[in-house]
Amino acid sequence: MIARTLGDVQAGLLSATFYTLVPYAFFFERMALADAWAGLIATGMVWVAIRFARRPTWRTAFWVGVFMALTPAAKLTMAFMAAIPAPAVLLLGRYRSLSDLWRRYGLRSFFALLVTALLWMLVLVPAVIENLSGGPDYILFDNHLVGVATESQTLGEKLGEWWEKQALLMSVPLTVFWLVAWPFALLQQPRRLGLLLSWLALAWFATFFVIAPGSFQSRYLMAGFPAVAVTLGVGGLVLLRVVTEQLAHSQARALAWGGFVLALVFWAAGFALPFAQQASTDPAALHLPPQDEKRLPGRLVQWLRFAGCRPISERPGRQRNALHHQQHALLPAHRILCAGPVGV
Repeated sequence: MIARTLGDVQAGLLSATFYTLVPYAFFFERMALADAWAGLIATGMVWVAIRFARRPTWRTAFWVGVFMALTPAAKLTMAFMAAIPAPAVLLLGRYRSLSDLWRRYGLRSFFALLVTALLWMLVLVPAVIENLSGGPDYILFDNHLVGVATESQTLGEKLGEWWEKQALLMSVPLTVFWLVAWPFALLQQPRRLGLLLSWLALAWFATFFVIAPGSFQSRYLMAGFPAVAVTLGVGGLVLLRVVTEQLAHSQARALAWGGFVLALVFWAAGFALPFAQQASTDPAALHLPPQDEKRLPGRLVQWLRFAGCRPISERPGRQRNALHHQQHALLPAHRILCAGPVGV
């Protein structure tokens, strides 16, 4: 809906197709992690922010406040997404002057903030009461992932890891097309693309500037991947339309569009669908970025232990070296063998 609202039906279809097929979304959205859920909440936040910018009613302001509270609650690293109504109003709002901006949006914006504060009181008030009464502490913030991430060397390292993740989980050609499309489209439609890039920047801000480099996993980028899909759909179509309009003959334009569709089909058949098939049948054989290779197998083994089972790699008589452990930790559910409770 966001791509269709900021672009058109074709942009919406392209964004939905990309998000459905791209291995990044296919793999991480199907894991029991908070990142995909946080991305869904953030996408809802963007949608209500756009509606509020175009029609600032009290009802829309209420839902803006609700999503401003839900977004950091879904995942604390997404707290910056609560600021997305500001660029939405500034870029898409209907106002003629600063006084008109205040008249149309001022009181309703404060109402949205009040709704957010009241919802967070449901968490903060019990936490304060427990703290004053000497009860167990509420853990609202865990800093084990936080590290110094503002140095140029650290940011360069993260950008290098980001490129590797994009190449493995999105493919190099599609990543290059996306990197070319959105700056070009930004020049053509600065307000709409500016909002989409604000969405992406706020969704990824904590990942690049707060989370320590050693904890930079691909799944942390998943929360901003809906923004990648929409910028690809809207920006990609803007780029293609401008290019095809330069062609003099209708047959040349038809061939250009046909070539794009054919390239998309080849990408799906040669990259996206094989990845999906392997992820569904033999995920242990997937080639993932280093941080994911190191952490995901261990997480699944911990889940098996919690469920009262011992993974196949820990059965008596089997080797327990790291390579064997990693090969079996991500086997599909129907091939995971439990040897009874852990203590047996």
